[in-house]
Amino acid sequence: MIFNKETEFVTKNSYEIKAFPLGKEIDISKFIDAEKLYVMSFNKKTIVSGNFVSSASENKQAVVSRKFLDALSKEPHLYQAPLKSC
Repeated sequence: MIFNKETEFVTKNSYEIKAFPLGKEIDISKFIDAEKLYVMSFNKKTIVSGNFVSSASENKQAVVSRKFLDALSKEPHLYQAPLKSC
């Protein structure tokens, strides 16, 4: 007897980055270079569909530089390494 079974799944990742200047929320007069910092919220949602459906969400928050935001927005799928370093 030979039994073969195939399954097919589609994975969809969506990324949402929200950011605003740190000075919008707090007094930054005591911070060095605070006008260059941003409060960031990063959301990743993964949906797998096929023979079964599952979803997972991740949310990260950090205070980051504009350079970091620009790099993250270009390649959000590589977010793990930069977030560990900030």
